[in-house]
Amino acid sequence: MSFLDAQSRATLFEPPEAYEEALARYALSVEDITFAKGHRRSHNRLGFAIQLALVRDLGRPLRAGEAPPQAIVSVVADQLGIDPAVFGLYAQREETRREHAREIVAALGLRAVRASDYRSLITAAARQAAATEKGMPIAQAVIEALKDGKLLVPGPELLIRLAMAGRAAARRHAYRELIRRLAQPSIEVLDQLVADRIGDRSHLGWIAEAPEGAKLKNLKGLIARLEVLRSAAIPDERRKTIHANRYGIIARETRILHAREIRRLTVERRYATLTAFVIERQASITDFAIDMFCKLIGSARRKAEVSRKERRLKEAEILAGVALNHLQLGEALVTAREGNADFASAIAASIGWEGLLASMAAATAVVRPDRSDEFDALVERHKSMRKLARFLFDAFCFRSFRPDDPLLSAVDHLPRSTADASCPRTCRLLS
Repeated sequence: MSFLDAQSRATLFEPPEAYEEALARYALSVEDITFAKGHRRSHNRLGFAIQLALVRDLGRPLRAGEAPPQAIVSVVADQLGIDPAVFGLYAQREETRREHAREIVAALGLRAVRASDYRSLITAAARQAAATEKGMPIAQAVIEALKDGKLLVPGPELLIRLAMAGRAAARRHAYRELIRRLAQPSIEVLDQLVADRIGDRSHLGWIAEAPEGAKLKNLKGLIARLEVLRSAAIPDERRKTIHANRYGIIARETRILHAREIRRLTVERRYATLTAFVIERQASITDFAIDMFCKLIGSARRKAEVSRKERRLKEAEILAGVALNHLQLGEALVTAREGNADFASAIAASIGWEGLLASMAAATAVVRPDRSDEFDALVERHKSMRKLARFLFDAFCFRSFRPDDPLLSAVDHLPRSTADASCPRTCRLLS
């Protein structure tokens, strides 16, 4: 992709062809008109005024053999009260064009660009390129610096080279700032990301291809990747050492470059790219792991709900049998009361004492008033839930902007409730 497309080149280096745009950009001041009218003959006045307008707009006079758009000729001619057709006579006099150009440059205190000016122009381009990779604003920054320094705008080729040099300087500066004072242990971890391998993949590829399915083993895999990233000890705040747009450009490269490609980069760019990789992946995998934990809890709750419904169906069958037995018993007791018969004999004659005890035992096993209908089945899965929670609290610490956050206080109880002899570690929650 070229630094400037055709439209951008035309906007920066060529005069407008539309009459409305020419009318807005090529309005002459009273002094300009007076300056132009100081020349003999109408075609010289018109040609001089057009060159003066070009210098003020594009920072350059007419080029050799250049024919300005008819819109500009008409706009300038109208302001001078001259017939636009006379410009054809001016275009035939190359020596006159050069003389007028020198006169305008001298009158405005301008000069051509010299090699000694390159450094300041590249610096202006680099300042703009700190926030963008696009060629148009960077080249525009160079043009503005030329005008501020009362320098003529050179040809497109030189100006684009200066702009591209500024962009390259901005890139190098960003790479250096992003890795400035990075500790040696961190550098070693970054090297390991592209050098060490897990099976047929580099550490970088292994981390980039994090598992997605909501499973306990995948959560373990995410946390294992986080441990590798955390070993680099690169805080998220490091991204703020450079412009957010420039950091975003580096971060985007981390999503498309493979380990073998990163190894071929220059030292500063390689470490800066890997630093952004660590920062971005640590954030994304953290979010992914928390989201996966929530999905696992949700999945466990759904399974518990299904189990509860299945159990309720079985309980309903048992209770239906109990109800039938008690209906039979009730009918026998009512008949005994009406006939003044012995109740014990009625029980024995209906379902029997053994049947009554068995029916009561069945009802007792099903009916538990102290049970929570919503969470009882989930509580029965506490072993797997505790195991899942231990992974979370061993891997993450939770903070709050509020010093006495009640939610954080509630979360603080969870690690202690999941800790046991097999899990001596608990997460230290920070407020």
